[in-house]
Amino acid sequence: MSKAKISRLRQVVEENLGIAQPRWEYLKSNGNCLPFGVDFETSAVLDRLSASDLRDVCDVGVPLACLSASGENLESLAANSVGVGAGPKLADSAIDPLVIVAEENLRVLTNRWAALKEDEVSARILYRLAEDQIQWLRHSTMDDLKRVSVAGHPCVRFAVSPKYFFHCRPHLAHAQRTALALTTSTRRGR
Repeated sequence: MSKAKISRLRQVVEENLGIAQPRWEYLKSNGNCLPFGVDFETSAVLDRLSASDLRDVCDVGVPLACLSASGENLESLAANSVGVGAGPKLADSAIDPLVIVAEENLRVLTNRWAALKEDEVSARILYRLAEDQIQWLRHSTMDDLKRVSVAGHPCVRFAVSPKYFFHCRPHLAHAQRTALALTTSTRRGR
């Protein structure tokens, strides 16, 4: 496996954990994941996972989350945001939903933006990007990504159904978890 492919796989696993773990921690402390648009069924399955199970679930070769906002919505969020430095900061609260949303928005947008610059075809397939999302990302700057991130609107949702979290067990090999994630994926893009 090439260094670039290993690096991309590591980035996908880090993104998966960076999105699932804060949602899981919020769920454990607050009893729901509603601020992140996570439905009751997914919340119920996530609630049954241990920290170790969660790490295993996230160690998969495809992103477990996708960009849920359209290119038009991203453009609107960037245009109407109060500014790059005006959003919530991690120091405000590690469990504040606005902080979690801002961080996951920035992580997902940045990963897709960078991937498009490296290899558009692979990025389109790996990240399940719709054409309008690609167009917005292609013409955006890092400041645009930051403005969208701090707008307070979740732009990320799980790309897999609750079945993935339910059936994915530690005994499954990496390739089996990846196949399960692909077969339980919800529709592409939005």
